[in-house]
Amino acid sequence: MVGLRRVFDPHLGAGASAHRLGSPGDAMLRAPTSTPLRLCVIALLALTGCRHPGGGDTGDGGDTGDGGASADTVVAPDAVDAADTAQAPPPCGTERVRDDLAVPTLDGQALHGWLDRPAVVGCPLPTILIQTPYSADVAYTTFIDERASRPIVNSPYYNVVAVDWRGRFGSAGLPEANDGARLLQDTYDVVEWIAAQPWSDGKVGTWGVSALCGVQYKTATGPRPTAAHPDFADGPPPHLAAMVPIMCPIRTEYAHTYVGGVARLEGSLALDVLGFGVGAIYLANPRRNLAWTLVESGIDSARIKVPALVVSGWWDLRPATTLAAFHELRSASDPSVRGAHRLLIGPWIHFASGGEVQAGAGRPLTPEERAFIDVDRVIDRDSVAFFDLHLRGVASAAAGWPVVRYHHEHEGWKGADAWPPSEGRPTTLYLTEALTLDPAAPSAGTVALPYDPADPSPTLGGGTLSPYNCVLSANPLVCTLTPDPEKLLPHGSLAQDALLERDDQRTFVTAPRADPLRLLGPARVVVDLATTGEDADVAVRLLDVDDAGGARLIGDGIARVSAREGDDRYAFVAPGTRATVTVAIGNDLAYTVAVGHRLGVMLSGSNWPLYARNPGDGAVYVSEDLPDGVADDFTFGVPATTVQLRGVPRAVTHTVFVDGATRLELTVAP
Repeated sequence: MVGLRRVFDPHLGAGASAHRLGSPGDAMLRAPTSTPLRLCVIALLALTGCRHPGGGDTGDGGDTGDGGASADTVVAPDAVDAADTAQAPPPCGTERVRDDLAVPTLDGQALHGWLDRPAVVGCPLPTILIQTPYSADVAYTTFIDERASRPIVNSPYYNVVAVDWRGRFGSAGLPEANDGARLLQDTYDVVEWIAAQPWSDGKVGTWGVSALCGVQYKTATGPRPTAAHPDFADGPPPHLAAMVPIMCPIRTEYAHTYVGGVARLEGSLALDVLGFGVGAIYLANPRRNLAWTLVESGIDSARIKVPALVVSGWWDLRPATTLAAFHELRSASDPSVRGAHRLLIGPWIHFASGGEVQAGAGRPLTPEERAFIDVDRVIDRDSVAFFDLHLRGVASAAAGWPVVRYHHEHEGWKGADAWPPSEGRPTTLYLTEALTLDPAAPSAGTVALPYDPADPSPTLGGGTLSPYNCVLSANPLVCTLTPDPEKLLPHGSLAQDALLERDDQRTFVTAPRADPLRLLGPARVVVDLATTGEDADVAVRLLDVDDAGGARLIGDGIARVSAREGDDRYAFVAPGTRATVTVAIGNDLAYTVAVGHRLGVMLSGSNWPLYARNPGDGAVYVSEDLPDGVADDFTFGVPATTVQLRGVPRAVTHTVFVDGATRLELTVAP
């Protein structure tokens, strides 16, 4: 678009550096054994076990988080307030020692880990537990060796334990992909073993980000006896008292891997690079089928009986799934704790704080990316305050928190009774042939949108996971990582100016704002289009366009035409046939478009390699779609994937109908 140029935001280079955590790449993972594609259902089941998610009404546990009045007050997260500083002196002193652990499991294996405790013997404390697939020893270096900068491990009122998952690093047994049900029993065994130790007061709280987050939901639901494992416990560990799950869905789920029917390509690749061995399995199931139905039944939220501080980031991988986890806890966990769950949403990328950081996955964060990490250790400090309330019974800052605290890009920390806050009101802006966003619906118009899968619109920021970009291939599912410092895959809310120079996008903008536009809540774009191919993707980037024409990403999403009728089927189109897709912006908004700036919507046919490219010809991606007798040809890793196609990917042109059908629907606050 003419005039939308130049670097946008000096703020992006102003982020201070922080101590980076985690190092999944610092030591070799003992990866799960490979699983044949024909056993994908079994492997998916093994990751989580089988149980339908819990239901039920909200009971007396409080608001579900889906509505309610907004507090709309500035609430700065701070775990060290006057009430906290008035605590009694540490009962066990401040000198600490390390003990190496071999935690016994039900089947006689030993899980390797460490204990950080007071040097005083016979002084029991509550325990913060970190369960990691990325090396407990690395976690010790990351956390304890930098104790002064890490409040989560620097409180004299807690023991800290870190344990390797089964089959990884120092822990015995086979990895979780071989027996996911056993992982649930292991979490039970670890919590109960800790509670029985003389240095423990019997209360345990779990903490961690990403994979270290997901395992907490498994811990809180607990194992079940099965025909294969009749000796398993039935339920969560009795001595679990609270948890802080940071940036993850409540269960492995389709919506975390497929967005609008489009595979999160680089994220799936990263899972295999990190040693989980499931990326190929996920990509082999592009539609919701029996495998996904079973894997999504792995967490029964009705069994969760402890309060959770759910932490999300606006630029996490899929913040919508973290928000969904919080809403599920508020509505479907045990009624006794529904009102005790809290939500914290910060201006963070996935590597903001905790057991994983980009440095450990292959490279240091750039100065622009460091603007989106938790420099102030809000997550750590609030975690300690939450544990103080629920493990120690101390009236910490957490006792006065509203249900939701979120960071507004331009207004700082705010509080609300629910997410999204009730003050937001639905607003619609229409895309026009003049490339504007108008409140009045146009009566006619079309806009041509070219797309070439051989030259896709590149990913520039957003909720990415991989450290480096991919090498382009003719195959739409190939993503070969290149450790080239000039080819990074960036994270966060970054400038999109390079995309504005391309001819495969169309950007629609409002008039310059005469007053601030406060975006607060979800947004989506409804697109009516036809294509010269048999399928199409619509990638949306929501932009803040400054008065010099520079554009900053404030949200993105994607949807596939062939998935418009449901994520369990294919609905290809004949060339020229009109179809409608709805593109949900993946991150809810707490952002103000300033006076003189314009709100923009960029449409393109791809956002690669964050999402897999659409070949445009109606691809057959997986073995379940191949004719009988045709051998599977599907591998994944580095260099990655081979798929079977109906034809040859080709350049196509989409026609977007801007006659009142194509529109931006968002939530605006006064």
